[in-house]
Amino acid sequence: MVDCDICGRKGVSFIIAVEGAKMAVCPRCAYHGKILHSLEGGEGEREESPTNKIDYSTPKQFRTEEDIVDGYGRRIRKAREAVKIAYEEISEYGKKEKKTRGMTIDELARKANVMASWLDRVENERISPTIAEARKLEKVLGIKLVEKVEVSVSPTPKLGGRNTELTLFDMVEMQKKKKEK
Repeated sequence: MVDCDICGRKGVSFIIAVEGAKMAVCPRCAYHGKILHSLEGGEGEREESPTNKIDYSTPKQFRTEEDIVDGYGRRIRKAREAVKIAYEEISEYGKKEKKTRGMTIDELARKANVMASWLDRVENERISPTIAEARKLEKVLGIKLVEKVEVSVSPTPKLGGRNTELTLFDMVEMQKKKKEK
């Protein structure tokens, strides 16, 4: 069983985002950030693809993970608007004029086989796509949304005489003490 990245308890159930950092947390700590994925697979939740799961059996020092790039919404919007679609318009004098415009969200949604409302939320970065969904968008738009990230682990500090990893909770406590001084 894996330890919670915030409190250190056993039993990770969620992957959350806290200020851009993805963390594996227990149910008690899940409210500290935006829940990206539930590892329990409860009713009504979408299943994660095997490529989107983190391999917790490998030690942290040797893990490489795939992650969605920062600013993915802007990248998607920019690439979508860069795809030019030709159309004909009838001018006020009755002549047909050929014009071009950028691809709409609805057109991209049809090509990628996703919902337009979901795509709008992804473009505005209100939700983050799974690795599989990002790969679909990469293929349709010809852009890079998924990158490999190496997980680096700092040396384990000694806290209170016990040899444990520094958790986010420990860092928050240290910041509180520093402000009190």
